[in-house]
Amino acid sequence: MTTIIYSFRTIYIKVFVKKLKFNSFDYITQSYMLSGLVFMPFTIKDMFYYNFDMEIITLGVSSGVLNGIATFLLFYSTSHGFTGPAYALKNIEPIVQAIFGSLFLGAFLNTNQIIAIVFGILGSLTITVGPYLFPDKEAVAKRAKEERVMRKVKKRYSTSRFKYFK
Repeated sequence: MTTIIYSFRTIYIKVFVKKLKFNSFDYITQSYMLSGLVFMPFTIKDMFYYNFDMEIITLGVSSGVLNGIATFLLFYSTSHGFTGPAYALKNIEPIVQAIFGSLFLGAFLNTNQIIAIVFGILGSLTITVGPYLFPDKEAVAKRAKEERVMRKVKKRYSTSRFKYFK
């Protein structure tokens, strides 16, 4: 369900920023203020009902602020760039948590988890830098044609009059 909601948010961000010329900072600020106003009464009620420690509340608030900043940066990169690489990098968060848990908390990773971590990171990197590593044939042909044209131009105008081409 969360993935579907984030997908809809991404589509809305693209529409708001690209088509309606809406500021992405205003969008994320208003989005978080609205969700904060909706969920704050439930959070306060549960805090008093379950008698939370102040340490837990402090950790929760600080993680919420950091998550809010990360989500803003994610939405900003989504609204001004491609959605796939931004979400591919965002979705390795559980992998990083599993690695940190094994390093700092002494949690044991079994073979299936290690294989999943390797495939998750490789998949994320493939989505993120794949177009640069494996360009399509049309882009390679276009780049080769541009280089041939530039070589012809440099060769033709490489006299002393046009030194700036060298």
